[in-house]
Amino acid sequence: MIIFVYRFQAHTLFNAVAARKPDDDSWSKKAFEMQRLYWGENSKFTSDQQQRLMKGLRADLEKIRLKCRNEMLEAEKLANMYEDESVDEAMDAKFYECIKTISKRCSVMMLCFAGRVIEESVQILTQKPPREFQALAIGSMAKGEATPYSDLEFLFQDHSE
Repeated sequence: MIIFVYRFQAHTLFNAVAARKPDDDSWSKKAFEMQRLYWGENSKFTSDQQQRLMKGLRADLEKIRLKCRNEMLEAEKLANMYEDESVDEAMDAKFYECIKTISKRCSVMMLCFAGRVIEESVQILTQKPPREFQALAIGSMAKGEATPYSDLEFLFQDHSE
């Protein structure tokens, strides 16, 4: 499991450095080389391959954000009714169920996205994990309360036993 901690630290380092100058390819390549120090020889990825992967993941995340944002705009119509003081318990329940449904759908989309991130991370390794593992969602995703801006929080458990 320690192998994954280092990989995620490397990705975090890369993102932090690349975010400083996101449109500067030379800066991104320097950040990638810093990241390779964490990887050692455990990656077959090139800087260009990583850039394509990151752009694809960012585009997918933005699609999730847009979809959830559009659903929340629909919910806003219900929220606007709260400005009228004649809102009753049935209206309260309808609003609550609407928000709960949107949160659950968003959580499912974020879980699928996080699963892809984990799968992509494993695929770029030249040395595969020594054992099978399972990723357990924690935090807002586990509770079905994720937003498109939630952290991707997981525990990794040895699944070979």
